[in-house]
Amino acid sequence: MAMKIAIGTERAPKVDGIKAGVAACPYLVDFVDSMEYLLKSVPSDISSMPLSIEETMQWAQNRAKNLVKEGIDADYYIGIE
Repeated sequence: MAMKIAIGTERAPKVDGIKAGVAACPYLVDFVDSMEYLLKSVPSDISSMPLSIEETMQWAQNRAKNLVKEGIDADYYIGIE
């Protein structure tokens, strides 16, 4: 059974960075070949440009939460800014 990771963006550089990070994680090394990535652009529910680290973190958290609200079924949810 594949591990599912939902990512709150469809932008290739961000997705590639997440995939590289997951592949480098020693706890997930046994699952890398069977990972299924679910990509969905979701809103951050904040201003159009984060102006602080706090806003950037909130954007990412909101994107991960919005993946769940969209009904996407995954083992992990990742929001990124």
